[in-house]
Amino acid sequence: MYRRISNIKVPQELWYLSVCLHRQPKRLIQLCKHDSKQHHRLPIDNLLTTYVELYKITEFHLDSIFKFREDRTLPKELFRCYNMRILSLKYNCLEAIPPDIGRLRKLKYLALTNNRLQIHSLPYTLAFCSKLKTILLDNNQLDALPGFLLEMPGIETVHRHGNHNYFKSTFMWYHTDVDFRIIPTSGTNVLPATSPDMLQFLAAKTIIGTRKDFFNDPDVAGILKDYIADIYSLFNVCSHCNGVTRTYLKGFKVITFKNPYLGNTCVPFMHWTCSLECAKALEVPARQEQIKAAYMLDNK
Repeated sequence: MYRRISNIKVPQELWYLSVCLHRQPKRLIQLCKHDSKQHHRLPIDNLLTTYVELYKITEFHLDSIFKFREDRTLPKELFRCYNMRILSLKYNCLEAIPPDIGRLRKLKYLALTNNRLQIHSLPYTLAFCSKLKTILLDNNQLDALPGFLLEMPGIETVHRHGNHNYFKSTFMWYHTDVDFRIIPTSGTNVLPATSPDMLQFLAAKTIIGTRKDFFNDPDVAGILKDYIADIYSLFNVCSHCNGVTRTYLKGFKVITFKNPYLGNTCVPFMHWTCSLECAKALEVPARQEQIKAAYMLDNK
């Protein structure tokens, strides 16, 4: 990936490095000195990784770094900063967050305000960030919160203002019966290539279905972790069982409500399931919990 600056193509990783060093000119000199001491000169695409590791970066503020019509792909090196605790990507018109976000096990604060994120834009791997306490999702295009947030007990704050118009379309299901909260999906209808699945592909699919933190699993080879992250978006992961299917296949979208959620009155959550049985197994208990919570609230 490249960025064009004054008709000059600049490698994406080098461009991100320039953003990081904009207010730290001394660090550029130190980075060059560190690079000169290496037995083999580092390629450009490793400079960002070297910078991150050299200074043990814990915060990245990358707000409004994209211009109109620019490639908004985030570099993987950004998510290899394993000591990162604060990441801000506000006002970037991002349409998706890479699955590599799950590598940031120490992340505590994530700001995604004013982007173009939808429910499928947030990968399940975000649940691997077990230290995450605050996530800002204001002014996006969310019609509900992703269901996996309910699996993250460490979260204390979720900002979602500015998504109200989208949330309204989901709240219509609040007073409906269970069957109406289970919505069949047609899939993407984009068929894959007809070549047979490779063993690596099948292994990755199985690991994804476990919903376990494969980034932190010593039994999963590093090259396989990278491969899983690359193909993660090809799959839908069932919120109830270990089922994982290609996105072009049919499934079920399930709407549940948490009342209250983090001190608020009621919040819609969206889940995906591989079968009607899994959908009911997920929705029925959630519905019972919602009714019980509402009853207790009315009697206070």
